[in-house]
Amino acid sequence: MKTDARALDHSGLTELRKRGVAAVQSGQSPTIVAAALGVNLRSLFRWLAEYRRGGWDRLTAHKRGGRPPKLDGAALRWIYEAIADRNPLQFKFPFALWTAAMVQSLIAERFDVRRSHGSVCRLPIQLGLTAQRPLWRA
Repeated sequence: MKTDARALDHSGLTELRKRGVAAVQSGQSPTIVAAALGVNLRSLFRWLAEYRRGGWDRLTAHKRGGRPPKLDGAALRWIYEAIADRNPLQFKFPFALWTAAMVQSLIAERFDVRRSHGSVCRLPIQLGLTAQRPLWRA
């Protein structure tokens, strides 16, 4: 079974990097070390270059970067409570059921943040809310 370093958590990946660099520093061949650890040879050479640039601290695995979220946890909590606990009529909307356009305008009005229609459609799913159908009775 081949191991995949992408499945490791940050501490495990840091330990793997340090073991690989230490093995090469002790005189082992990089090809053998990469094969033994189950990583690509390029990755091992990249770890060695990082070690040479800044020592053992440069091998510490960090969370990868990315675009910061537009809404923080407090804003998401407010949106969840507004959708789950309140009626759109309380926010002066003309219709009594929530729509994506209503949520989009509510976010823009309250937090001064523009979100696309698709992003607003994914938001209730991320918050754990699902669309509910009214009961049909004869």
